[in-house]
Amino acid sequence: MAKITVTIVGADEQLSKKLTSAISLGKGYKYTYLKQLLTRLRIVRQKVINLPEEEQLTILSNTLITERNIANFAADKYAELNMDELFDSFADIASDIDELFK
Repeated sequence: MAKITVTIVGADEQLSKKLTSAISLGKGYKYTYLKQLLTRLRIVRQKVINLPEEEQLTILSNTLITERNIANFAADKYAELNMDELFDSFADIASDIDELFK
């Protein structure tokens, strides 16, 4: 159970640090998206809390992979629109999520 708890809590803590960092760096778009992402992850966490550990890990991993894919897709679309600030924010978020899997 410790591994799953660390994974779920660790993901929340790491993304919360990125959220705080986005505020101090003046990255409003990244802050807004990370705030929403953390809320979605916390909702998933509450829904899976009573499931076996392996199921929790699978669901959390799939959720994070989906969120990373959404961020990458958004970054690509904003790049096509030459909206560099949004592209940078979504590319950073995708990278932040990738770091959780290391």
